[in-house]
Amino acid sequence: MYEIFARVQAFLERKDVPYTFVKMGPAEEGAFTAAKKKIGLPIPRSIEDFYLRFADGVMLHWQKGEDDGVCSIPNLEELQKGYRSW
Repeated sequence: MYEIFARVQAFLERKDVPYTFVKMGPAEEGAFTAAKKKIGLPIPRSIEDFYLRFADGVMLHWQKGEDDGVCSIPNLEELQKGYRSW
């Protein structure tokens, strides 16, 4: 599940690109249900699976020279804060 993160890390390693990968543990079902209720919008099953089975947020950052990139998926707390500014 979510092997894309492992594939990106392997690619970066082959290219000798330094990176940082931070993965939180899966979210608790009660916390996800509360966040979903607070947001009040339908959340696709694939997003629910991501949070409950894989991680309550991830961050992958890479940089080599002046080139850099980031993939960040907020944890439930940050998702709710971000929702308030939608």
